Formats: sequence, structure tokens, C-alpha cells
Amino acid sequence: MPYRLIKSDETHTSHWAGGSTTELLISPTSAKVADRDFHWRISSARVERDGPFSDFSGYRRLLLLLEGKGMALDWHHGEDSGQLLLTPDSPAWQFEGEAKVNARLVDGPISDFNLICNAGMGGELLLHAERHSLENGASARHGETTVPGQYGVYLHSGALAIEGMTPRLSPGELLLAQQPLEVRALSPSLCVLFFLGL
Repeated sequence: MPYRLIKSDETHTSHWAGGSTTELLISPTSAKVADRDFHWRISSARVERDGPFSDFSGYRRLLLLLEGKGMALDWHHGEDSGQLLLTPDSPAWQFEGEAKVNARLVDGPISDFNLICNAGMGGELLLHAERHSLENGASARHGETTVPGQYGVYLHSGALAIEGMTPRLSPGELLLAQQPLEVRALSPSLCVLFFLGL
């Protein structure tokens, strides 16, 4: 099965007012987040302070908490508004990039996983991500979808083997493939299985 492996030394970490973000992969690779010229981006962040989310008008976002007690979110989008408590047990939250979101940490820093896609690329846009905390020897796999796209796994901590593939993932690594993946923990592991369909 063809795949693309992104090792941790190929990623880029930048610091901002609320913490730091590690960009795992961006498409096209020449794009810059600040220029808003990318099609999609996969990242993981550590949030250490309360504050507003950045404006990504024209994009759709997915946010999944990995570690920490949680974030209390106040959001406004057009005439809609609401409040949300996001914890590592919560499903991924999807929202429009132009939404006004303010985050308050519940009890200390959190780590999260982010997908962001240009909402104007055309076709059906589908984002999905699930957090898996696996004991040694436990497995997890993607669900199947008929929408063309990329299946991926991001390893936050631990060690993973991937069924039918040679690579074993180390913390901070990302793997993309055209088919659903099944992973097996080689030690207690925290990972994200995700799908990016366009």
C-alpha cells in the first residue's frame, strides 16, 4: 500500500502568544499559514494560556483534544453562538474558520490535534478524527468512507505498528495513505486516526 511518512524532524514548531504549534504537514508544501494560501494543514498544538482563536475565514476547522483537563469555549458565528466544554473524552469539534472563538483553560495546559481545509476547494469536504488511547497490544482502525481522500495516523506518544506496512511510528510522526489503516500499540500509546476527504 502506498504511503507517506512524515518524521518528527521534518515538522516545524512555532511559538505564539498562547503556546506553540507543530505543523505536521501543509499542502502545497510551499504554502504559508500567514499567507492563507494553503489547501489544507495538519498540526498539533500545546495551549498554555487563555485567549482567542486565530481568524481563518474561508476555511473549515477540526479540533480534537489529546491531553489536559480541557478548554471552555465561547463561540460566535453570524447570528449563532454557544458554549462548549472540550475535553480529551469529547468528539472532535468542527467549526468555520471565521467563527469568533475564545478559549479558557479548565485546569492547566492542553495538547490538541488540528485539521484545517480550504472550504472553497469544491466538491464534498469531509473531516474526521478520533483519539485513541491504546494499551500495549491493543489495535484501532479507520472506518471506511466512499469519499476520496487521505487516511492518516498521528502518534502523540508511545509506539505503533501499522498492519501490512514496514514503518513503525515514533512520537510526533504522521503517516498518510489512500486506504483505511489499522494500528497496533507496541507500548501504551496515544494516537489520532483521521480522514481528510475532498
